[in-house]
Amino acid sequence: MINCSSSAKDDIKPLRMTTISNAEEQAKWYRIAGYWTVQDSLLTENRGRSSIWGYHELMNYNTLVTVDSYPQYTNYSADIKIFNVKRTPVEILFAFLVNSPHLHYYYNFYAFKLTGSAEKITRISLIQSQRKNDALPFNAKFNYTIKELQGVDYSLNYNEKHAIKITFDEKKATLNINGKPVISFELPVENMEGRFAISNRNASIQIDKITIKNGKEILFTDDFNYDSIKVFKVKAVKTNNPQ
Repeated sequence: MINCSSSAKDDIKPLRMTTISNAEEQAKWYRIAGYWTVQDSLLTENRGRSSIWGYHELMNYNTLVTVDSYPQYTNYSADIKIFNVKRTPVEILFAFLVNSPHLHYYYNFYAFKLTGSAEKITRISLIQSQRKNDALPFNAKFNYTIKELQGVDYSLNYNEKHAIKITFDEKKATLNINGKPVISFELPVENMEGRFAISNRNASIQIDKITIKNGKEILFTDDFNYDSIKVFKVKAVKTNNPQ
């Protein structure tokens, strides 16, 4: 909380929150929330629990989002393990088409969502998040909607390594787990440009390698041989035209 006091109140300018990064040339991810570590060529989110901030849905999870946005791609793959359940429901997001109208307010995205009990993953769905009212300021809370587009009951064990692959055939997205298709859906979009994100809530997640391809071309790969996460800090600056 920022307190301002002055006898000349008319001279006080409003404050705007901006982000400052530890600009590393090799950073591949923005950390939106969570306690992420890179060790022994593994990416791990250790906290599990998350806070409901309400500014956008990815901020309500422990989330990493790619630094770069991609206009065209055909597949995304990751090797993951879910463990250390804190409470239920366990929720894991593999988000794509992640877009922001301003800075890092990632209202708009699609995601394959894994939901589980204390024992295992029990359901997989495709969800869509959208900004609800463009007229409201960006710091308005819960100004977004979450819609489930498709869902199936599905059993997946914790504490085991699983191969996640999402294929994109033009606007058709298909989730494959351990080589088997689970959900396929034609996306109602004009183009496929956007970032990718990984999110967890109420359990920890460990990731071995993430790759994004367009055909045979590798657009993005991270085997976590070094810390590729860019961490943001927030400071207040004076502005005459706040959002």
